[in-house]
Amino acid sequence: MSAYEGTKEFLRRWPDWTLVIVACVQLAEEMGDFASSAATNRAQRPGLILKGLCDLGILERTGEHIHRGHNAIYRMPDPEGVKRALIEMGIDPEQKLPGDVFNLEHRKGL
Repeated sequence: MSAYEGTKEFLRRWPDWTLVIVACVQLAEEMGDFASSAATNRAQRPGLILKGLCDLGILERTGEHIHRGHNAIYRMPDPEGVKRALIEMGIDPEQKLPGDVFNLEHRKGL
């Protein structure tokens, strides 16, 4: 399943994850690889596990961990496909999110 199809399917099943997927797209474009906590914090949904997004091809886990193995690192292999799916569903992938308050430039080294 493509990331485009996976995004549409995932949000049909779990529409309350919309902001998490938007956060993942934004972080993928800003940083490339990103920590799961960066996405869940930006979406103000701390503690969510992003594995379900991997199951449908939206994210890939890099295999790296930070913070003693409690925070997985992810990448989005097809951010354009995910963005296209969001836009077609009437969701703005550029929207400002509730937790988007930090300058992430200093975190690029994590």
